[in-house]
Amino acid sequence: VIEATSTGDIKSFTVAGAVSVALAKQGSGFAVALAASGSLNEIDADTTAILRTSTVNVADAVTVKASNDSEIIAGAGAVAISFAAAGQGTAAAVAIGGSFAVNNIGSDDDNNGVWADIDSSEVTAGDAITVDAEMLAGIFTLGIGAAGSVAGSGSGSAFAVSLAGSVGINKIRNNTRARVRNGSTLTTDDNSGAGVSVSAYDDSWINS
Repeated sequence: VIEATSTGDIKSFTVAGAVSVALAKQGSGFAVALAASGSLNEIDADTTAILRTSTVNVADAVTVKASNDSEIIAGAGAVAISFAAAGQGTAAAVAIGGSFAVNNIGSDDDNNGVWADIDSSEVTAGDAITVDAEMLAGIFTLGIGAAGSVAGSGSGSAFAVSLAGSVGINKIRNNTRARVRNGSTLTTDDNSGAGVSVSAYDDSWINS
């Protein structure tokens, strides 16, 4: 058995909150509150299981397997609350909250490689021969934005504004290969009924 496994794990949670209150009695008041939070999460890992330039003769099965089941869980939230009250005057309140989460498994310039490879080798086995590459990585991200604004006036003017937003950017970039190459030979015992399997499987996922 030649096996390589990547099990990277990131959990990231960010919250931004802004509160602004302006009160005026026979005068003017002005209040501003700003809050922001963010996270950048990246898993960059090549996972390779390789049998190269070798002669293998075993009585049982032969397995060459590479798998990646890395996971990113990220949450980003923003809350903004604004309150303005005026009595014979002008009151203004502004609250702004923002958050973001950028999550990458691999990148545009550097895909996560998941390779299972038999290269320039001769393999003879008494049971099954398996060359298997599996990409099972995933991203789960949750974004929340909440804003509340109240303005009240008593023989005057009041102005209240609240803004909140959350942004998520999620990417999975991978290169998944199962290969037998460069003149390699795979042979199972005639009497075993066992076969040869070469498979590459990509079940990566994003829930946002």
